[in-house]
Amino acid sequence: MGAGFRESSRIMNIINNKLDIIEKPPSYATISLWMYKIGFYLLERVEFEKRNDRILILDFQAPASPFKTLTVLTTTLEKVITNSD
Repeated sequence: MGAGFRESSRIMNIINNKLDIIEKPPSYATISLWMYKIGFYLLERVEFEKRNDRILILDFQAPASPFKTLTVLTTTLEKVITNSD
């Protein structure tokens, strides 16, 4: 089980209190922003086949947990039509 953004910030504060290695540990908002930027960077690196029938399905949701997610699905109209049986 991993730690969320707030927990990561608290962990970094605890470590910094013991080791005094950084001036000010990042807040949970900063860690969250880093993760969004990394996710956007990785999304931009994906190379799609250039097609005129590309379909993007975007779903931004805030589930019951405190984390929001952006799901990006891509397909082609051809695949939708051929798999519609």
